[in-house]
Amino acid sequence: MKQIAGILSQFFLFNRARHLLACNQRDWSYPLTKWQKFLVGTYMILHDYSQGLFPQKHKDEQATFAAEKAYGETVQTHGATAADLLLLSMRKPFWHGPGCAGYLRDYIWIQSALHGCGVNPPASLLEVGCGAGWTAEFLAAAGFKVLATTLDTAAGQFIQLRRQSLAAKGLPSGLEFRQSPMEYIHDKVCDLPPFDAVYVYEALHHAHDWRKAVKSCYDSLAPGGWLFIFNEPNIAHTFISYRVGRLSNTHEVGINPSHLRRHLKQVGFRRIKVLKNRFHWWFSPTWLAVQKKQ
Repeated sequence: MKQIAGILSQFFLFNRARHLLACNQRDWSYPLTKWQKFLVGTYMILHDYSQGLFPQKHKDEQATFAAEKAYGETVQTHGATAADLLLLSMRKPFWHGPGCAGYLRDYIWIQSALHGCGVNPPASLLEVGCGAGWTAEFLAAAGFKVLATTLDTAAGQFIQLRRQSLAAKGLPSGLEFRQSPMEYIHDKVCDLPPFDAVYVYEALHHAHDWRKAVKSCYDSLAPGGWLFIFNEPNIAHTFISYRVGRLSNTHEVGINPSHLRRHLKQVGFRRIKVLKNRFHWWFSPTWLAVQKKQ
């Protein structure tokens, strides 16, 4: 199979893909259409599979952490600047175009899921993998007490700016930040009271070991508390985002929903609610709410 993949990757139809990949490697923001992304991604998968590099293998935990922390620097080597990244991060989710509508629809689902499970302000929330921190800011504005966490200490700047935004509007400052890998989140928050809810949005697949991260989330919850897994990429993500993962050297591997649910039960969650995409066909993202035993 590897030999066949190698032969196919050298097919003349992929000449264009090789050229586009070279352009994308030089410039992170090089514009690609959906068809071009598919073409380049297919070429990379065939080529790397023939070399034993696909799917990505992240065996070293510290190396995975270092690559995630260095994501901003990696993007800058491909044409972006630190100022560009700050502006992009602080503007999220209000990016012009269809992305904005998608994020805002997701937020409606997030708030509806919290309310539907009886998690209401001023409940304490722990966000795992907060990224630019926009969901944490929105939920803090709604009256929740939110502790946002992520691996990269640079996110502390985003959270501080979002705290200032809340203060400028006269809203209580219920938003805090701590740096932590997902796998060790409980170690970083064990000095605090257990949380009413923990949530992760589009981030669990970036963990070096998502199973360890789920267990750490469980340990951070109060009895009867909820863990929410929002918009977690499915198995197809392993193929769709392979190009981005290889360019940035980050973890872009979709999670099998069946494996995820099985592990949630093994950890000790007693109740699992499918919030969305019950029939996912390995493509649609996972939306789950799971409750810790009383």
